[in-house]
Amino acid sequence: MKIAIFSDIHANLEALEAVFEDMENQGISHRLCLGDIVGYGASPSETLELVRKKSLHILLGNHDEACSTEPGIEYIGHVKAGIDFSLSRLSQEQKIFLKDLPRKMTWENMTLTHSSLFQPERWHYLNTPLNIEVNFQYQKNQICFCGHTHVPVFLEKTILTSSQKAKGKYFITPEKRYLINCGAVGQPRDGDPRASYVIYDLNEKSIEFRRVDYDIESAQKKIRDAGLPSVLADRLAKGG
Repeated sequence: MKIAIFSDIHANLEALEAVFEDMENQGISHRLCLGDIVGYGASPSETLELVRKKSLHILLGNHDEACSTEPGIEYIGHVKAGIDFSLSRLSQEQKIFLKDLPRKMTWENMTLTHSSLFQPERWHYLNTPLNIEVNFQYQKNQICFCGHTHVPVFLEKTILTSSQKAKGKYFITPEKRYLINCGAVGQPRDGDPRASYVIYDLNEKSIEFRRVDYDIESAQKKIRDAGLPSVLADRLAKGG
C-alpha cells in the first residue's frame, strides 16, 4: 500500500486539488488528513467537503476546533480573521463534523496526530528538543506522523535524536523510531511555496516527501477578494 499523509490545508482549495491530483498519479491507496482543514484561506467549505470525500481518516486541528465553536482569546489579528471567515462560511453540519474529529489515532503500524501525542488538547509544537523528546516518550508505535508547524521534518530516535528539514525519500529501519512532519498543503512555512505532503510506502518501507506546484495566484486572488488580510495572500508566494 501507498499511504498519503497530509495536513494544514487551511482552506486553500487550489493547493488541495493539485495535491490530490498528484496523489492519483502516484498510485495512492489511502489518504490520511492530520487536520487544520480550514482557517486562513478563502475556500473553507469547499476544502472541507473535498477532504471528507477523499480521505479515509481525518484528525482535528486547532483551527478546525476554533471553527467548530468560536475562536479562543489566543487567536488575534490575521489568524482570527481567517477563523472568523471560515466560521461564517461553514454550515452547522460542517461545524459539528469538525467538532467530533479525534485529536490523535492509531492506524495500521503508525500513530497520527495534528500537534503532539502529549496533551494534544494544548496544541504543542514539536519544534523544540524538549517537546520532541516528550512526544517520543508517548509514542508507542515505530512511526508517528504530525503536522501543525507547517515545516516538513524527518526525525530518527536513536540514542540522540537527529533531525533534518526533509525532502526526497527516506527508508525506515526496524531498530529506530521516527517522528515525521508532513509539512503543509495550503500554508508551507519552510521557504518553499509548493504544497507539501508525504507518501508512506508500506511495501518499500519508505517515506517520500512530495512538493507540488499549484495556482498560487488564484488562491491569492480569492483571499484578497474575500476581504481577508493581505498577509494571508502574500505569504503563499513566499512559503513562510
